[in-house]
Amino acid sequence: MNLIDTPDNFEIVRDQIAAILAAERDNQKALAIAAGKNPALWDFKVYEERSNPWGDYLNENADLTPIVNVWFDSDSFVESATTRAQTQKCNAFYNVDIIAAAKRTATTAGDESAAKNAHRIARIARNILMASKYTYLALPRGTSWDRQIESREAFQPGIGADATIKVVGMRLRMRVSFNETSPQYEGVPLTGLDVEIKRAETGEIYTNLSYDYGA
Repeated sequence: MNLIDTPDNFEIVRDQIAAILAAERDNQKALAIAAGKNPALWDFKVYEERSNPWGDYLNENADLTPIVNVWFDSDSFVESATTRAQTQKCNAFYNVDIIAAAKRTATTAGDESAAKNAHRIARIARNILMASKYTYLALPRGTSWDRQIESREAFQPGIGADATIKVVGMRLRMRVSFNETSPQYEGVPLTGLDVEIKRAETGEIYTNLSYDYGA
């Protein structure tokens, strides 16, 4: 078996979700500018596999740009669509967590603004990921079979009720189906094969074989 040094598809899919969000964010900001709108309303930072991305907001002078964190949750293998040796169909789940923060203003409470910011970025992220051009996540043919946003859930990270900066989250739970593959047996090529046929005194025929497998 060869050295296992390439990522599995569950890793490739996670990276692709994040890449799509980052690329389309920049496109949306450019479109907003062209339309004479504030591009900051389409701006967010993209991360992968962060366990507490809201930690970026704990500083009173923190950058309050919303955060999108993409992380792998779990997957299961579909036995009926799996071959004995080569391919295993997976149904995988990824969480796309949107974290937004805001301070109180003269007219709006910080938690209200944070919630509405999270909802706005969740709307943008959902529309991007469910756009028809990303039905197969723009991956090579056969890598991804389908993708679907299965649920949305709001949550509030527990960072202290008395915090000056209020933080609210929104989770998009996304299902993606794809195949994983496993290493296949690869025979060693022969560079030489010598066969010597002999006959014993009893009349029995036998052979002497000499193999050369090369380096």
